[in-house]
Order: sequence, then C-alpha cells, then structure tokens
Amino acid sequence: MSGVDLFKIQARNIQSLYPTLNYHEDSDVNPFIEGRLVLRDSANNYIDAYSIRITPSEFYPLRFPFVFELEGRLPFNIDWHVFEDGRCCIKSLPEEILICKTELNISQFIEEQVVPYFFNQKHRELFGYYLKERSHGSQGHIEFFEDVFKTNNLNRIAKALFHISRNYKPSRVDKCFCGSSLKYRKCCREPHQTISIFSKDEIEIFLRMVINSPRFSI
Repeated sequence: MSGVDLFKIQARNIQSLYPTLNYHEDSDVNPFIEGRLVLRDSANNYIDAYSIRITPSEFYPLRFPFVFELEGRLPFNIDWHVFEDGRCCIKSLPEEILICKTELNISQFIEEQVVPYFFNQKHRELFGYYLKERSHGSQGHIEFFEDVFKTNNLNRIAKALFHISRNYKPSRVDKCFCGSSLKYRKCCREPHQTISIFSKDEIEIFLRMVINSPRFSI
C-alpha cells in the first residue's frame, strides 16, 4: 500500500476527532486535511486557532506529512521553523525518523506533533521566543544526540554512534565505548537502546553529520 493510500484511510475519519478539520479527496490532487486547528488549555478554554493544511509526503508514513499554515501568520523563515516553501519544520530530522518508526498515524501526528508545534508558535507570537527550540539545520540534529547521550562532547557521541552502527554491545560492567571511563550500564546503555531503533545507514548518516560539525575535534 502506498503512503498516499494509507493517508487516505487514516484521514477519512479525522473530523470525528477534530471537528474543525475536514478531509478532502479529489482524483486530480493528493488527498489533504484542511481547516482550523483549535488550541485549548488544560481546562478546555479556547486559546487560538490556526488555519492549516496537511498533505501526505512522498515517504509517508516513514516521514511526517507536510503541514502548512494558510493565513500568513507565520513567515516563511527558518527562524520561525517554516521552510521557504511554506512547510512547517515540526521536528529535527533524527527525531522525525525515530517517531515515524513507531507506526505513525494521522490522528497521533496531529495530537503529538502538530498541536504542540502551533502552541510553540503561539508562544513565539506573544513573547518572541519558543518554549523549547532547537537550532536550525545540522546543529539542531546534533542537539538531539546531545540530549540522548546527555553530553555535548561530540567526540564521545561519534564514538558511541560508530559502535552502535556496528551492533557492538559491551557487558554492562565494561567501560563504555564512548570513552567516558564510566561503566556502560551507567553511561550509554539507555542511549544505545534508543539509537538502535535507527537503521545502520541512518546512524552512519548522523555519524558523518557529527564528524563534519565545526565543533568536532579528533
């Protein structure tokens, strides 16, 4: 089944969960979801609403659908986490790939990714900054791994990614392969479990990204 066909199946009943979003299907264009995404606080009080469109990406569900804000409230500027073509930049690349490995569906995507994204945009509109924001481009991707490994030492992160890509797993009492001098069970055991969800090719792409960073030193 193609990603577009899967999107159609998952999106047809979206209005039962989000009454202000409508599913559209036409033989001449890809299917899409369009309407007002309403933001509410924990007490269900109305905060704001954004006009959005969601369309399937070429690689759905292995990658996120494309999300567009339709009223021009968000500049087409990466500082606002919007690409030049108007697509919303929802997550860093490694986070997106990792989330999509959990059998992503449209309702889950809207609830767990799109709604928080627009809450952050609302906060940016009001206060000039996001509640939590990654850097743009490769640096933002690297920050994901800094969070996972709980260090900004890129040399250690690179060593860990190298060993994980080769499926090397030390004993829990051995010294960790990242070079921290800590035992594996107290260092990279949990990150290893997270990163192992990526394919070998994906890990090697991220490893090259880390090594090519200006902050990396041998």
